[in-house]
Amino acid sequence: FKQKTAYEIRLSLVGSEMCIRDRAKTAQVRDCLVRLGGIEDPPIRPALPAPSAYRYRNKMEFSFADRAWDEPDSRFGVGLHVRGRFDKVLNNTECHLAPPWMAEVLATVRELAVASGFPPSQMRSHEGFFRFLVLRDGRNTRERMAHLITWPAATGSAEERAVDDILAAVAARHPEMTSLLHGTTGSKSSVAYCETWRTVRGRPVIRERLLDKLFEIGPNTFFQTNTEQAERLFQLALELAGPPVDMAWDLYCGVGALTLPLARQARRVVGAELIEASIEAARANAVTNGVDNVEFVAIDMKDALHESGLVDKEGRLVSGRPDLVLVDPPRDGLHADVTEGLVRLAPPKIVYVSCNPGTLARDAARLASGGYQMDAAVPVDMFPQTAHVEMVARFIRD
Repeated sequence: FKQKTAYEIRLSLVGSEMCIRDRAKTAQVRDCLVRLGGIEDPPIRPALPAPSAYRYRNKMEFSFADRAWDEPDSRFGVGLHVRGRFDKVLNNTECHLAPPWMAEVLATVRELAVASGFPPSQMRSHEGFFRFLVLRDGRNTRERMAHLITWPAATGSAEERAVDDILAAVAARHPEMTSLLHGTTGSKSSVAYCETWRTVRGRPVIRERLLDKLFEIGPNTFFQTNTEQAERLFQLALELAGPPVDMAWDLYCGVGALTLPLARQARRVVGAELIEASIEAARANAVTNGVDNVEFVAIDMKDALHESGLVDKEGRLVSGRPDLVLVDPPRDGLHADVTEGLVRLAPPKIVYVSCNPGTLARDAARLASGGYQMDAAVPVDMFPQTAHVEMVARFIRD
């Protein structure tokens, strides 16, 4: 008789646990739509469960700090933040939400960074050198990235040479790594984002495949964190989009992960996004995948929706009125000017992908006041083991 570990016991309970979790997340969404959206009887379908409750994350961000929760006397830590503490991290040796290789690379980087003699970032004084370690996993391509982010370092400096030595050692110990990058930032923000970066080993990007499309992912690229469930989320959005149309817009399109599959259902698609780097990546992804009926434009959405259609930063008309609009905004949801613009344009159908049921409910109320009715809503469990839930909702004109 082999005694089961706590992890194995949890795995044996995943089926019933997922069922309970999906019901809870569906109830959470229903409450938001009723209480905040004013929808008396929301048209909610059963939640789309995640196929995997563990090991589903394709990206992890670890922080360096001069205070470690598990080693009070240590002045060097790198791992996940301790709950409720911006200045303390846990020296993680395992994370059941990430693939095992990430814990192995994290341990290597921790060992080598300590041995370098350069200090971690000090959260209170913003001094030190090492800031973040970002790891990315191409689940369908088996490509892997390690991105070490520091405070700025002069070219050829001892600090830069230390980073080169660390990443060279990572490459030697973990030959499966395909992209080893050094990024720098002077921002005091605790966000793992680099202002400049360089390739130390391998390629500058990794690639991932979703819905038969190939996408390049760079150091600052936003990409859905749960690859397996992202495919199901996007397929659901495409199903709610319905039959082919003449003109479709994908607002907040990112690198075009949903725009390119949407191009199969429209004669022409325009993808719009604020971040220039994402638009450049989206254009490259369109070329890579041979999709020629799409156009990408970098614009601020709240200034772009006019009665005549979508306009660029110079006020030129990019597209006339659409037949279908797909929106996938950040957690803050749609700016009030965007919902007002959509109401003025009056597309027959809006498909809304949301990562925040509260802001979706608020925007649903705004769209309802402009003549739209939500006729379908599906919770999607993108992040098992957490309270987070995503949504795909469809709005049609009354």
